[in-house]
Amino acid sequence: MALLDFDELGVGAQVSLTTNDRGVMSGVAIPTPGSGGLTPLAPQPASLQGGLIVDPANTTGVATAAGSATASVDGITGRVFDSWRNLVAAWGTTSPVFNVTTQIVFASSNVASDPIYFTPLSTAAISVVIRSPLVAATQSIVLAGVVAKARATNVFLQADLGAAAGVVRGMLLVNTTRGNSVARVNALVAGTTWELSQPLAPVNPLAYAIPAEVDTWANGDVVNAFTLLSVTVTQIAPCLSGQGFGNVTPGVFWYRMNALAVGSGSILCGQCAFVESTNSSVVVVSPSNGQMHFQNHYMSSAVINFTCQTTRVNGGLQGQFGSLTTRGQLTIDGDFMVNGGVVPAGGATIGFIAFAAAGTNIRVEFGLLRFAAVSYGGTAIYGRVSADFVLEGSSVCKVVTGSSYAAQWFTTQLVASGVVLNNANNGCSSNDGNPVTVIASLILTTVANLDAPAGAAGFGGKAFKLGGACVTNLESP
Repeated sequence: MALLDFDELGVGAQVSLTTNDRGVMSGVAIPTPGSGGLTPLAPQPASLQGGLIVDPANTTGVATAAGSATASVDGITGRVFDSWRNLVAAWGTTSPVFNVTTQIVFASSNVASDPIYFTPLSTAAISVVIRSPLVAATQSIVLAGVVAKARATNVFLQADLGAAAGVVRGMLLVNTTRGNSVARVNALVAGTTWELSQPLAPVNPLAYAIPAEVDTWANGDVVNAFTLLSVTVTQIAPCLSGQGFGNVTPGVFWYRMNALAVGSGSILCGQCAFVESTNSSVVVVSPSNGQMHFQNHYMSSAVINFTCQTTRVNGGLQGQFGSLTTRGQLTIDGDFMVNGGVVPAGGATIGFIAFAAAGTNIRVEFGLLRFAAVSYGGTAIYGRVSADFVLEGSSVCKVVTGSSYAAQWFTTQLVASGVVLNNANNGCSSNDGNPVTVIASLILTTVANLDAPAGAAGFGGKAFKLGGACVTNLESP
């Protein structure tokens, strides 16, 4: 076999070889140690990081292919490019290196033929934000008829938004009376009264933190309702230097925009945070290091995680026909409002979750599901619908050790019918050898029976199927 020398091709040259059996081998020429080709990656010049504007519709009036003019949009000043592809051309790569915090503002929507493909390089100390201005509010709304959230009685926050034109599900509400706290519109209750998601404090992507819950919305508050600019994207997969597997620092923040795939395709993302935003196309979580965060996000379409990636969801809303399916690690908290199926497995953790539509369910196919205080100090399943909680196979649900089920599981289904263990609303109990082990079976798995002492009519905190699923508040399943 001959040793081929590609030095003259140059780094990055495409190579294609035909083997004796007519097979084709393709590759890219790369530098070898000692060749002089290994040099540090250089950051972008100052004019191509920090602040940048993309304006395909030229709403600024100064957008050009070369980005030769500057403008200020949404408080960010920078060179204005007429397309994403021309910004990439200026960088010379889809993987630009940033050494300063960079915000890229879309002043107008891009076109499907020019989607975002973005794999930037930076350190964990550098934030990269892709954002857009909020589209003009439909009108200032003065809240009336406010009904406060009450988990224990399965009541969601409701408010009369009046005859506000254009109010639809998923719309972003900003309460200027309550520190610009943010909620999402979920469903019309009656007349002009709407059901709202849990309000959260606004998130600043440049000082990223889990947003606090805000439970003070009241009559007379002034609220603006916004739609979000749609921007087409195929992939966002940043790489942060100095970060190990499982780090919690997002590399790119998708802020207050609607993520739209090309045609009926999906969007591949990893190590990103979708903040006060929307995905109208399926988002597939990539297997890159780090985590995916969704903060007060409207999942108009599905989010799917088939990797070991961790997905964190705090607050926000899931669409009527959406789903959140994960084979990786999933954390749900902040009274995330569910309107479809949630299929967690492989180490999922739930704090506060709300069921908002008939047919909603949590279905654990395998692995361990935990209920634990994550970001908001407690756990609860509640909602205005009768929703199933299903444990299949040999899956295990572990609630806080020694805690009461009745104090955290409030839905009608769990109170009246119980948890579904291997296709049945009943299970076995065991007194675990006190004084001898006695197993009772076919006990209804309601929250009252889960809390009742172990015996013929209670579980003492642990219900199980022999060789099957289990739910427990004991120290060890």
